[in-house]
Amino acid sequence: MVDSGSYRNSIDHSVVLREKLPIRNNIFPLMLETVDGRPLINGPITKETPPVEVKIGNHVEELQFDIIHAPRN
Repeated sequence: MVDSGSYRNSIDHSVVLREKLPIRNNIFPLMLETVDGRPLINGPITKETPPVEVKIGNHVEELQFDIIHAPRN
């Protein structure tokens, strides 16, 4: 497990589409950087999910995700 130091949750746009998650506009667009300090290529994050139920094993919680276009190397 790696602690990225992130205080928010993010999810790639392709996962949002595949899982048919709801999308809404961010009230305050966010500028994020990759782990090596580079800004995301697609600019500020302008979309998010409303809180969605996430299940991992027996653990269940509601999380909200910022929708990103993750870099592919």
